[in-house]
Amino acid sequence: MQHVLTQRTRFGLLLATAYLALSWAVRVDTRAGRQNASLVYPLDTFSMYADLPEPQQTAILLRDARGNVHRVEDYAALACEPLAEPLFTQCPTPIRLGHKGDEVLRHVRRHAAPAVDGVPVQLIARSWQLRPGDLPQWQNDCLLARCVVRP
Repeated sequence: MQHVLTQRTRFGLLLATAYLALSWAVRVDTRAGRQNASLVYPLDTFSMYADLPEPQQTAILLRDARGNVHRVEDYAALACEPLAEPLFTQCPTPIRLGHKGDEVLRHVRRHAAPAVDGVPVQLIARSWQLRPGDLPQWQNDCLLARCVVRP
C-alpha cells in the first residue's frame, strides 16, 4: 500500500511540474505590456496578479459637453475622427494601457459609424496617479478624438 501511495505522489508532482512548465512555455505577451495576457487557459500563469499596479493609471472614456465622463461601451454607435497613429502621440505624458484599454479601443473601432445623429462627445485618455494610502489624484485628460455617439 505504501508503494502505491508513493507512486501516486510522484505522479501528482510530475503532473504539477509539467503543468507549470507548459504554462510558462505558452505565455503570450501583448503590445500593452510584458506578461500582460498569458491567456491560454487552463495554461494561464495569472500574470495580471504578478506585480503591483503602475503608479499611473489610464482609462479611455467619453466626456460630454458638461464635463461628465461615460464608459465607451455604453454606446452602440460612435462616429469619431480618425485616431492618430501611433496612438497617444499628442498626449503630454506617456500613456500605458492594459488589456482593458485595448478592449475599449477595439469597441470604438468595431462600433464605428460613418455618421451618427446623436450627442457630441470627446474621446479622452484620463490619467490619474495612485499613491499608497491616498485617494487617486487626477493627472490629466488627453483628447484623442471628437465623436458623436448614439446609445
